[in-house]
Amino acid sequence: MADVLDTARAIARCRAAESARPAGERLFEDPLARLFAGDGDAGAEDAVAAFARVPFFAEQVRLRTRYLDDLVRAEIARGARDVVVLGAGFDTRALRLAEIARHGVRVHEIDFPEQHARRRATLDQAGVALPSYLRFLDCDLSHPDALANLTGPLADGACRPGSGAVFLLEGVISYIEDDAVERTFRFVADAGGPGSRIGFNYTASRFNRRSLASLLEAGGLNPVEDLDLAAVHRRYLPGEPPPGGDLFGIATAERR
Repeated sequence: MADVLDTARAIARCRAAESARPAGERLFEDPLARLFAGDGDAGAEDAVAAFARVPFFAEQVRLRTRYLDDLVRAEIARGARDVVVLGAGFDTRALRLAEIARHGVRVHEIDFPEQHARRRATLDQAGVALPSYLRFLDCDLSHPDALANLTGPLADGACRPGSGAVFLLEGVISYIEDDAVERTFRFVADAGGPGSRIGFNYTASRFNRRSLASLLEAGGLNPVEDLDLAAVHRRYLPGEPPPGGDLFGIATAERR
């Protein structure tokens, strides 16, 4: 199985391919994704080949990206001034969503220190300056105590409980155990406080709506929306989706 870096590079390739589509067909713009695609890297090539065999895989990457972009924009419009990206990988929303800079939103990216270092080195080599509102926090979401230790540093960065925040958990929960998923949901409820929301995607082979609702409840969150990617395809694109959309889900939840 591909490691985390190879998987992140494969996702970056899917996002980079969006810019090659005609302007009227693009669901989003991510001009930086090509920097992380790992062209010619053997591990990345293997991951891309493996994902290409999964029905609807590329479609779900572009659809989930657009869905979560829209969630961030909607929450900023509702007054959120913090975005917390859990398992950030090669996420570029802090650099490509104009609403973030326009409204003075702070972005807190959480991932392994090695992943932060790779991402920062790649951007630096490409001459991309990091904005002052972007900060990096080191964390292994699978470790039992890691998120508990993050609440303080997150608050120190001006993400205050009760002020409302939007959390993103993209391409993560299918790779961590149920207890880690529950801890992550609890962290969202505690760190963001009332009014906070989280958007996350999942695979139907691992979770169903009932099991997710149970984990959300245990974590102090209420479901807001839960869709399969076929429904998201119908929201954003004309015609019927190709087979496989029911293999993937995406959801939004809010703090009780």
